[in-house]
Amino acid sequence: NNDIWQRKPAGLVLGLDFSGGRVTTPLGQTGTLVGNATVAAGTRYLAVDGTGDHLTFPDETGLSFTSGGGVDLPASLMMWVWFDTSVSSRRALMIKSAEYLLEVGSVTDPSKGLAFTCWKSDFSAGIAGHMNTLTGISSGQWLHLGATYSGSKTSAGISLFLNSVSQAVVSASFGSYAGMSNTSAVLQVCGAGAGLTWAGKIADLRMYNRALAQPE
Repeated sequence: NNDIWQRKPAGLVLGLDFSGGRVTTPLGQTGTLVGNATVAAGTRYLAVDGTGDHLTFPDETGLSFTSGGGVDLPASLMMWVWFDTSVSSRRALMIKSAEYLLEVGSVTDPSKGLAFTCWKSDFSAGIAGHMNTLTGISSGQWLHLGATYSGSKTSAGISLFLNSVSQAVVSASFGSYAGMSNTSAVLQVCGAGAGLTWAGKIADLRMYNRALAQPE
């Protein structure tokens, strides 16, 4: 009776509660488990062991928050996360190739906490917002992590949330960012090649095509 399936909240473009061991969403998308990633019946979470495991969804319009022609669109990404080991390195939560990345840590410093980045297709320009600390992000407990993006094409349009509480965001940008790319890449949940994989669990995965307000 999860509300993803009952209500399909406004603006939902991807929602998955993993109940019944399923990786098919109420909107009809079907994910693919890669490596040792598992969803055991009765657990209602995706489990990964840190050796390249992840869950992928095929490219579709709703998963790209841009027209690709210089117009970025509002978006929200969130999930419950359990890290098995101490958080001391970068950990990808959701990535769509050269479009966007939600992660813990950053390219320059893994201690920066939750971060959200938008790129051009050649990674020559981008905008980002990150927490300046890992305070509150630790292993051995369920954490609700999320980001919203206003579509403003500025890092000021990025908000970050830890356990539903808005966090102080450090803005960053590089190059001449004129809008996110619209690629044909798959959406990858958890891990993104060498250096970004981790062991733990993900539950109640959600993406929206609007920037949710904090009470939501």
